[in-house]
Amino acid sequence: MSNYDQYASSMSYQRATRISGYRMYSLGDYPYIVKSENHGDKIVVEIFKSDNEDIKMKIHKLEIDAGYFYEIINLDGDDVGIYLFEQPGNDPWVKSGNWVQFFRQGNK
Repeated sequence: MSNYDQYASSMSYQRATRISGYRMYSLGDYPYIVKSENHGDKIVVEIFKSDNEDIKMKIHKLEIDAGYFYEIINLDGDDVGIYLFEQPGNDPWVKSGNWVQFFRQGNK
């Protein structure tokens, strides 16, 4: 959310959906996601598209430098990229899987 304004003009919102098999955790000002063995674990993802290669590379570098790795997943027939952490730390679990809701409620 904190970097959205910087890149918004180069991205178009596609849709939001919930996906199973992932858990979200809080690092304070931003979340991270890990794969979960429990398919009851769900997270809310927002899918954006950009045709600007420079912006895509800047976002990719930002995420990789923050410790995420990149993976392609298939959502409803579309291949989309997702940034994940390898494993959770001792950070708060965002049980709802909805970062915007969690953050706006003053959680961190």
